[in-house]
Parts: sequence; structure tokens; C-alpha cells
Amino acid sequence: MHPHTEPLTAKDWLRLSWVALGLAGLTAVSYVQRPDEAGFALFWPSAGIGLALAVRYALAGLAATGLGVGLWAMLFRDWSLSAALWTAVAAMCGPAWVRWRTPGLWADGSQPFASLPSLLAILRAQAAGGSVLAALVGTAGLWWTGHWPANLPVVWVLSTYWLLETSGAWLFAPVASWLTMRQRDGKHVDRPKQLLQAALTHRVGIFFTLLLTVAVVSMLLADRPDLAQAALYGLMPLLVLLALRAPPFLIHTMLMGAAALVLFTLAYLKRQPEWSGDDTLPLTLILYLLAGSGVLLVVAASMAERRRSEQRLASAALIDPLTGLGNEAALFKKLDAPMDEGQPGGQVRLLVSVCSGPSRQRHLSSGFNDLYTRDLDMSDRLRTLPHNVWWSRTGLGVFRGLWLGAAHQQSALLDGISGVCAGAHTTEGSSPWVVSGALAHYPLAQACSAQMQLGLLVQAEFRAQQFRRLEVVEISAAAVEALRNESVLAEKVRRAIEGHSLVLMAQPIVSNDCHAPTPAQPKAEILVRLRDGDGALLTPAVFMAPAMRTGLMPQLDRAVLEMTLQAMASPTSRPGARCAINLSGPTVMDDQLVSWVANLLQRYAISAERLVFEVTESMAMTDLDSAAQTLTALRKLGCQVAIDDFGTGIATFDYLKRFPVDSVKIDGSFIQPLVQGGGVDRVIVESMVKVAHSLGMTTVAEYVSSPALRVEVTALGIEESQGYAISEPVPLADWLQGKHDCL
Repeated sequence: MHPHTEPLTAKDWLRLSWVALGLAGLTAVSYVQRPDEAGFALFWPSAGIGLALAVRYALAGLAATGLGVGLWAMLFRDWSLSAALWTAVAAMCGPAWVRWRTPGLWADGSQPFASLPSLLAILRAQAAGGSVLAALVGTAGLWWTGHWPANLPVVWVLSTYWLLETSGAWLFAPVASWLTMRQRDGKHVDRPKQLLQAALTHRVGIFFTLLLTVAVVSMLLADRPDLAQAALYGLMPLLVLLALRAPPFLIHTMLMGAAALVLFTLAYLKRQPEWSGDDTLPLTLILYLLAGSGVLLVVAASMAERRRSEQRLASAALIDPLTGLGNEAALFKKLDAPMDEGQPGGQVRLLVSVCSGPSRQRHLSSGFNDLYTRDLDMSDRLRTLPHNVWWSRTGLGVFRGLWLGAAHQQSALLDGISGVCAGAHTTEGSSPWVVSGALAHYPLAQACSAQMQLGLLVQAEFRAQQFRRLEVVEISAAAVEALRNESVLAEKVRRAIEGHSLVLMAQPIVSNDCHAPTPAQPKAEILVRLRDGDGALLTPAVFMAPAMRTGLMPQLDRAVLEMTLQAMASPTSRPGARCAINLSGPTVMDDQLVSWVANLLQRYAISAERLVFEVTESMAMTDLDSAAQTLTALRKLGCQVAIDDFGTGIATFDYLKRFPVDSVKIDGSFIQPLVQGGGVDRVIVESMVKVAHSLGMTTVAEYVSSPALRVEVTALGIEESQGYAISEPVPLADWLQGKHDCL
């Protein structure tokens, strides 16, 4: 804190006046009235209080310190004006020197006595400079004004003066500085309340400290200085133990209070003519308090630094290092935190997500720099929103926020976030930002776990990514129950993948040319089933969505491919059979997929020409360029690529332009109406066939469920058919052995 630059108010002047009077009273109470010690205070509070005033009020604070000591000299000691001025100047020397020698340690709101480096700097400045200067000036003043102690050598006077000044500063300065400091925003802190809360938290240690202090005072008053000294020696270790856990300001307060009470008691006793105690006892105790307080302050500051370091580490674990927002752990902590009870009606809790699909290929070429720039841009934009949203960055291109407000404000919030996303920066090859949310009303928002809330948000994120539009799900009891069921299914899929217990079926794909001979390389699409607990087979319609939303699709696709190659490598399998295997969007965008497929083909000695990889056209991919590079690399291995469910997605013909495709499978929703004439569906299918043929691709009709429908698709020029009119799905091993050949 720099010297006080704001003009002092009337309240400040009144406060300084009361402090000056208080200093005069404290000095009078601590004064020892002995002929051979005239002019000395057994305990000099001005050293510590003066430093706090100098920090808080600059020159005005120093003036108040000098005024207080000068008033003591004139009112309580009846000294001359010159003697009072010398004493006042001596009282101001120490605080002024320490304040001048330790600039920068007194920033508004800081706690210099709770930091080990700053504490040591203050102690060095006080002991090596402030106390020495005060002792020299004070001693010179005593000699000049004729108040020199009788029969005492100069060295003894100087050392005693230094000892009193240093002990006063070390005992009073931490508490006085803490009481006068402000917060960084300039507002005063409720220090008494803060001290009371700390004392209640550490009440056991405080109780025994007070008990020992009372015992010391009682022994002194009972004229048993030996027992008092023994009890005092036990006080410091107790405060050291307390310093291991309590905040420094509590330790400093206890130290100052105990020491002041003991030394004031000694001052009172030495005023009594009948007191027979040892005259050296006060200085002995002062030396002990001086050394003990220094050790205790160092311990308290060290423990405070350790606690701050632990807090910084804990805080850093909850902060995203790139944007300074919260991270995923912070989001979970925020969601699990208890809410205030009795929320007013109409209040809602919205968990909102802003996502963009990353470009994996650009990760390798640019070292994430473009993607980091994109995320930094988005974090800055989200901070500018007028709505009070707590934001976190939970992954590359994934921001999630938590908002609490009135239900009627929800639409404005989502519109504002959507507007920010529409104008946000996207890197080349990355998808635009999309917004999704999970909305909860009270009291369900409190009852629903963080895992459940995030699970429902993931569902909204998935649909937002797929359809490129705002998606909001409501956190209802039904939605939570559905999510629990979905989690059970996802866990079954996970166990089946890990246990290699997936059931693979094959549905043949045959030529529509009735004159074609039996193919030497029969082809079938590989379908996956999941065996339930009762032995029933679950179709992908049941478990595929949970697997997709829980991120299991890459593992599932790889498991299906490896199990298929194992079956194809069996000695009983036909060497020419070709298998078409579905790949999900996340799998296609895996930049390690191609090398993994090449290793599998080499391990099982399977020719790449026998594999056809089908990409589900209705599955939107967040990085089409990366997907195109992966499919191109698979074709270079010798594999074929087909578009499945063609016509149902949002990028139907865009896929044909971007991807290296050998064939397209026209979705059954267009094929099945053809048997009734078709109308618009027939026109759509005809256009699909013409486009595919013009690009050199073959076509396959899905869901061919009757011979009549097969005749229709053949007439439209579709080369191959798949469906129940050809064959139902059969076990993969049986089909590979030729047990279910079709014409």
C-alpha cells in the first residue's frame, strides 16, 4: 500500500485522535516507576501500532503516533515540552524507517505478516534499523533533556531501549496492521467477526492458551514469579502448535494479548513498593517474548504460505489453463454443490453447452494452435454475455455453462449464446459452434445428480451436432429414468466389447442380374447383436444410441471388425467371401484407424479387397475433411467404401462429392414405397441412381422385402439388393461356410 493519497475524512481524523489517546494510555499503563529506570516504558506499544498507522495513514499516522507518546510524557510524566518532543520523535523513528525500508509489502488488502519473505523483511528492517534508530534518538533525548537514568551505562540504556522497541513492534504490528488493512476493492472488513469465527473454529487451542495466560498472571500476582515463568514457557509451544492449523491473524492476536497482559501485570507489580520480585525478571521475560514471538511469527507465516500453496494447487486443479475458466472437475463440483433452499417460483437451472467438432488432421499439422485460438476467441465472447452464466471449458471445442434464473429469461439467454456462436471463429475443417442445453425446474434440479444432468446434456449435444441446431432437453423424472436405463444398456455394450461376446450376423447382398452366375465372392453386410440376460438378441435399434452417446462407438466398431476378420480367417470359411462393415462417424475421424486396419489385415492374412466399409450417411460427421482423408487411405489399402442409408442425411450429395465412394446403398424408406407405385419416391430413387452411375458408382437397394419389390428396383437400374426377400440375417460363421447362399 502506498502512502495514503486520498484526502482524510473527518472520520479518519477522529479515529487518529482516539488512537493517539489510546497510545498515551497504553504507554502510561506499561510505564515502570522506578528511580533508576526513569524515562523507560517496560512495553512500548507505539512501535507496532505506529507502523500500522504509518502504513494506513502515512504522515498523518506517524503524527498520531508521536502525539500519543508526547501526550504520555507531558500528561502522565509531567515532562517538559522539549523532552516530550524528543520522545515523540523517537517513537516515530522506528515505524518510519520500517515503512520506508519495506515498500511494496503493504498493498491494499495484503497480509505481509502471513508471508514468510515479507515477514522476514519486516523483522530485519525493524531489528537492524528501526529499533536502532529509535534507541539512538530516544537515548539522546533522555540525555539532552536531563532524564538520563541514574547509575546506568550507555550500552545498557541503548540495548534496553532497542529491546523494548523491537519487542513492541513484533508483538503489536501484526495485529494492528491486520486491523487497519482494507480489502482490494477499498471496503472495510468486519475484522471482529472474522476473528470471532476463527476463534470458534479453534476454540480448544484458544481455551488452553487463555488458561495458561491467566495462570501466569495469577502466579505473578501471588508473588510466585518462578511458577509464572514456568507457565509462560509453556505458552509459546502451545501457540506454536496452534499456528500449525490456525490462521496467522489469530496467532498474532493471541500472542499480543498474552504478552501484553503479562507485561502489564509486571508493570503494575513493579509500581508496588512492597513487591519483592527480581528486578531483572521483566527484562528476562521481555527477552523470552522477543525471541519466542519471532519464532512464532515465522512458524505462523510458514504455515500460512503452505496453506495458500495448497489452496492454489486445489484452485489450479479446477481451472482450465488456456482460458482461465473452470474445467470439467470444477463443473462437477459446481453441479454437486447444494443449492439454496426455498427458491422462488419460476426459477430454473439451465446447463448449457457450446460445442464444435475438432479437426484431427489439423492437430498434427498446426500443433493445436488454430484450435486453441478458436477456443480463446469463444471464451472471450462468452464472457461478454450480459447473462450471469458460470462457464467452464471441459475439452477441446467444448464449453459448458451453468445458469440460474427466471424461466421467462431462458429464451433470451439461449438466443444470446446462439448469436455469439453464429459470429464466432472456426478453424478450417472444423464444424460451426452449436448450442444445446439441459433444463431443470426446482426441486428436481437439486435432486438430480451431476452425472445425470451431464448425461442428459450429452444427449442434447449429440443431437445438436447431428442436426446443427439448438437442442434443449428437460430434466424430468421420465428423462432421468430413461437415462438410467440407457446407462444400463451402455454398460452391457461395454462388457460385451471387453468380453468379446458380441453376436455377429450376416445379411447377404446379391446381384439383381438373374442371368449372372453364382458369384465367386459372395457379399454380406455384417450386423451386430447384443445378447440380453435372458438370452434374447437385442438389435442395434435398442443399444446403438446409448453406445453412441456414451462414446463407445469407436470401441464397438473396432471390436466388430476384429471379430469379423477372425471369422474370415477360420479354415472353414470361404476364401472369397466379402464383408461389408459399418463405421460410425467418430470411428471414421480417428486418424489411427487406417494403420490399425492395415495391421489387422496383415495379422489375419486377409486381402483388403474382401472388406467394404460402409459409412452411415445419416450420421453427421463433425470433420468431413478428416473423414475424407481416412476413407481415401482405406481405399489405397484396397478396401471399398460405400455410403449406407443414402438419402436420409443432411449432406446426401455432398458426401458423394467429398468421399471416395465405390457404391451407395439407397435407404429402405425410399425403396419400400416403390411397390405401390412410388410417386415422388420413385423420382428420388431414379435421380439417386443416375447421379451414382454418372460418378461410376454401383447402387444397392436396402429393405427389399418381396420379389415384386426386387423387380421394381431392378427395373430402375439398381445393381444389387439386400433384404428379407433375399435372406434374413444369419450367423456370420454359418454364412462364411456357405450354409445360406442366395441367388
